[in-house]
Amino acid sequence: MSTIHFTLLWRHSDWGLYGRRHEVFGRELARHPDVGSVVHVEAVSPKQILNHFRGWRSASTEALRDARARQLRKVIPPTRLVEAANNLYVTSFVIASKRNYPASVAAFNEHIVRWQARRFARARRRLLPGRHCTVAYLPAPYIRTALNVLPTDFLVADLIDDVPAQVEDDQLRHVYRESYRRVLPECDWIISTSQHVAETFRSYANGDIDVIRNGVRINDFASSENERPSGVGYVGNINQTMNVDLVDHVTKQLPDTTFKFAGPVHPSMKSKIDSLQTRPNIEFLGALAKSEVPAFLRQCRVLFSIKRNDDITAGNDSMKIYEYLATGRPVVSTPVSPADRLSDVVYTAYGKKEFVEKLQQALTEDNPDRMQRRLEVARENAWEKRIDSFVDTVLSRLK
Repeated sequence: MSTIHFTLLWRHSDWGLYGRRHEVFGRELARHPDVGSVVHVEAVSPKQILNHFRGWRSASTEALRDARARQLRKVIPPTRLVEAANNLYVTSFVIASKRNYPASVAAFNEHIVRWQARRFARARRRLLPGRHCTVAYLPAPYIRTALNVLPTDFLVADLIDDVPAQVEDDQLRHVYRESYRRVLPECDWIISTSQHVAETFRSYANGDIDVIRNGVRINDFASSENERPSGVGYVGNINQTMNVDLVDHVTKQLPDTTFKFAGPVHPSMKSKIDSLQTRPNIEFLGALAKSEVPAFLRQCRVLFSIKRNDDITAGNDSMKIYEYLATGRPVVSTPVSPADRLSDVVYTAYGKKEFVEKLQQALTEDNPDRMQRRLEVARENAWEKRIDSFVDTVLSRLK
């Protein structure tokens, strides 16, 4: 059997910054004994290139600076394959705009994506001869154009979250739904992060959609006996999914507890965060590179997730919950998946009053058995197991 290579077509430009599902897939696939090499592709607009440059110049840590520098290296020139690890390459397609409208922008995007896809296909063929599996992370419009050019032996769509439900712009929502409508019927296999997402997009597919939930890289988050954790910690993007009213309530109710937030603040949230920053028990630490996250989590006595429980998060399967559990620390969360399914190891709260009560219980917890159970659940949800199952299925269907 010839070697199989993987190409991952991702919808954002964030390799090395957040360690999201697509990035973990790439890194874990590259380690798999039955996989040749992996190429991770992102789309980046001139505006995003400028943002990466600004981020590189203003990076608060060396790890963040390195992540931004890698983003710039893989853009100049476009489709340049940059080695990120053994058997793992990253590159970018430059597009005019992620929104893909008006019609003139869509036409220009299609033209330059086709040109770059042909260049990329030639480079990939020279470097990685053999069979290829492509994993498409819809609904980025460039993916549909790239798939028309790139040859592949097996096409997988990996559906992460209900993206159209998170979009307020009606025209952009239409562009996204059109991407699902055109690509999903052409796929050999479709997977999703949750049953909600599978049911939402089933009508676009020719068959069933299988659920492969998120997971955790266990070894990244192991704790040390010498640590002296304190306070309550949160890591992740601070955007419209965060329940700011809940943050306001719990930080008022627990004035003697320090709450530490690590993550980039979306511009739409800036005024709300600025008002919270005036409180003496709240610390906003800014963005961290993914490599810096485990050390931050280990500094915290309790870890919490404060996502809104609504239509925007209905399709989520939050990676941070699995990562929190891998530290062994007590975890408090709103009932957003997987917290709703893991209430035996997560302090899951359905309202403001209950959330404060759960936080107080977690802060005073002294139960080694509960800690061991959290670690067990994390090991049960290891990415290694997820990727083994994924590769086995791809290989069996290719035979």
